[in-house]
Amino acid sequence: MNDQNGTAQLRYLEETAIRLRQNGFMVEPIEDHHLPVCWEKGRLCRISGRGSVLYRQENVDSVRTQDALQSVIDTAKMISEYLAVDSHPAIISRENFQKAQELLARRSAVIHPRPDIPHTFARKVMCGHCGSLCRRKNCGGSVNWACRKHDKSTTACPNTPVPEEQLKSAFLRLYYKLKHYGSAILTQLISDLHAAKTGSLLWSENIVEINKQISDIASQERLLTQLKQQGSVDPDIFISRGNLLAERRRELKLQKERILRSEEDHTIQQTQDMLDVLESGPDWLDAFDEQLFSDLVEKIEVVDNEKLCFRLLNGLEVTEKIERTQR
Repeated sequence: MNDQNGTAQLRYLEETAIRLRQNGFMVEPIEDHHLPVCWEKGRLCRISGRGSVLYRQENVDSVRTQDALQSVIDTAKMISEYLAVDSHPAIISRENFQKAQELLARRSAVIHPRPDIPHTFARKVMCGHCGSLCRRKNCGGSVNWACRKHDKSTTACPNTPVPEEQLKSAFLRLYYKLKHYGSAILTQLISDLHAAKTGSLLWSENIVEINKQISDIASQERLLTQLKQQGSVDPDIFISRGNLLAERRRELKLQKERILRSEEDHTIQQTQDMLDVLESGPDWLDAFDEQLFSDLVEKIEVVDNEKLCFRLLNGLEVTEKIERTQR
């Protein structure tokens, strides 16, 4: 590196440091023509004298830190273009450069008060081959969800990263199918679940005991009627005893109904909730909808490099293809 280039790169790093401090970042002293940049709890990245932004994936594993990194990249690129680090003429005017810096400062200001909200897919995308959770990776502007084992070693798991856009596109196709063809299936499922629930509860210990008591009351009522016909029981006693048995039978039936209602089946309720979401939702989606995704989907399993399996909130599973771009 000649002295002229070295001076230009040092000037570039110093100017970048100033801009980053204005945008709320912390910078460390320049080391070996690299500017260390810190964000919140630790090191975020390093900027080289030639304008490259170097970072470790584990340092940008949340949406918040990825936004911060993008702000650094934008700032580094803009200053590099203006100063022309390799001694080429500046490609934008000083006036336009200052306007761009003001825009970047406003954009950066938006980052700071933003809470660290988990991404919609966070802890919802898992590898179907090894069972690991997938994490979000931003590589050169392309956002993918990668199996953690595969990310550490390609021999540990064969499932390759899935572009985030493919996950979103697959959900759009899934939503269309559920909206137009799923209501009848979900309605029938609710009916079947109710029938199965009632059938299983009828053999529970509490219900069996109540049925036995109701049967005993019926036997006592028949006996009481026979005694009255034979003239063996006083009419007043017959009426009084009959009323007591009828009241007890009514109490037992109410108790049985309460038990049947109290044994809530979450699957039935979740399926009904999904039906309500679909009925009130649009006929189709032309863009990914985070709220609808959260209301319908529990997990996405990357089955292999060609298929996704969406596990819905009620436990149903629907498979969608991964439509990877052919090169």
